[in-house]
Amino acid sequence: KNVLGFIAQEIEKVFPDAVDESGETDEKGNAYKSVGPASLIPVLVKALQEQQTIITALTARIETLEKK
Repeated sequence: KNVLGFIAQEIEKVFPDAVDESGETDEKGNAYKSVGPASLIPVLVKALQEQQTIITALTARIETLEKK
């Protein structure tokens, strides 16, 4: 079965609060990690808002340059 998701170790580097460790470990003693997608929603929404602000500013700039 194909499942979409995130690699917890990569997310942990930039947003450690989004990563949970289970009580289980692998053969090397490393705890299994998972990402709670719900904890990423506010961060992702904020990033989209910031991108939209940049897009709007660049669109206005292009329109101004095209008028010249």
